[in-house]
Amino acid sequence: MADAVAEKKARTCNDWPKLTEEEIAERLAQLPTWTLIKDGDINKLERRFVTKNFQAALDFINGAGSVAERRNHHPDLSITGYNNVHVVVFSHGLSGLTDNDIELCKEIDAEVKIVYSQKWLRENPLSGSF
Repeated sequence: MADAVAEKKARTCNDWPKLTEEEIAERLAQLPTWTLIKDGDINKLERRFVTKNFQAALDFINGAGSVAERRNHHPDLSITGYNNVHVVVFSHGLSGLTDNDIELCKEIDAEVKIVYSQKWLRENPLSGSF
């Protein structure tokens, strides 16, 4: 596993080929908690959710930051209103999406625990199952 991570980290974001619209749609099916957004003509992946409290939001941001740092690929992370988390992933240098972005989203989902607010879970029942 360490060799695979080292190999991924050695590649810069710009070394990954940009995904086509068809490839993005195909890969998005693997990311049920993420949404494709357009920022002008730039495709980005977005995830928004509400945590139990400020500490839970910070814990998520720190966990996602650790995953990103290990991969040497950094998303836009923000907290607003003390517990609203917003994550945006795309390859800044390429102004688009690559498999590197898809893999980052998958790793964040797999490795970073989220303590959602109870209201959020009631309104978004599938969130708690990922």
